[in-house]
Amino acid sequence: MTHRLNEILTKEQQKVLEYRIDDISINEILQQAIISGDIFLHEDGTIRLVPTEKKVRNFHTISGFIDRKPCPFLSFVYRVVYKQAIVPNGCKNCFKVKVVLRTMRELVAIRELAKEIGSLSKWGTDVDSKYNQCLYGGYFYTLGLDDAKKRFTQVRTLIDEHPLLGTEIPMMIKRGCTHYEMRIGPSDQWEFDSALEPVEEVLYQLFSKQKRTKAQKLIDKQETFLNWLATAFRIGDNTYLDFTDGKRLYPTVVTYHEILPSKSDC
Repeated sequence: MTHRLNEILTKEQQKVLEYRIDDISINEILQQAIISGDIFLHEDGTIRLVPTEKKVRNFHTISGFIDRKPCPFLSFVYRVVYKQAIVPNGCKNCFKVKVVLRTMRELVAIRELAKEIGSLSKWGTDVDSKYNQCLYGGYFYTLGLDDAKKRFTQVRTLIDEHPLLGTEIPMMIKRGCTHYEMRIGPSDQWEFDSALEPVEEVLYQLFSKQKRTKAQKLIDKQETFLNWLATAFRIGDNTYLDFTDGKRLYPTVVTYHEILPSKSDC
């Protein structure tokens, strides 16, 4: 398998992937990852990250164009190639406008608003994320801080005027992924090595671009919404009843404390 990857690479690609991080080349890192099963080498010569666990679909993505590498690829670079020690160059200009939501009713309302805005965003449950204290949230993806400020102003106005949202909905601008800051440090202190830019370009050439079918995307969307309902029920957010015709996900249990005598009866 190690020879097979080198057979697929062009001489130019091999040269770029000889770049070394901590005395090991990118090529060697890929070889080791293939052997360990962290990445899979397809017959067509493309590679993909092998999931370590079943993906729980908590976020619904609203499609929109943004001129940067996709998150699954950047996650592969960060996790496998950079060993969670370097922020990918492709994430350098990634700024997100985060909207913090308190109920599923607000979550669905902002998702519909995001569809009207039409830019790349994602919406879902945050309560199970160990790195934040939000119940629900969403992110508008932007390129650069100036772009993020413009999007923030636009979204802030629309949320303030929305009957189901309003001025009490918190918003913020953040940079990159939260887990980068948890492992590498504050985002305003990140450093980027321009020598890694051609490395990421070659890795992107090798990365599998397989896309999900319309049917798969529909199933993903339905699964995500069911997970929203389950999460809302679990955390005591009864606004989920708006989307079940008022029917509980599970019946209430029989209780007996009501038959205890009151103090006045003693």
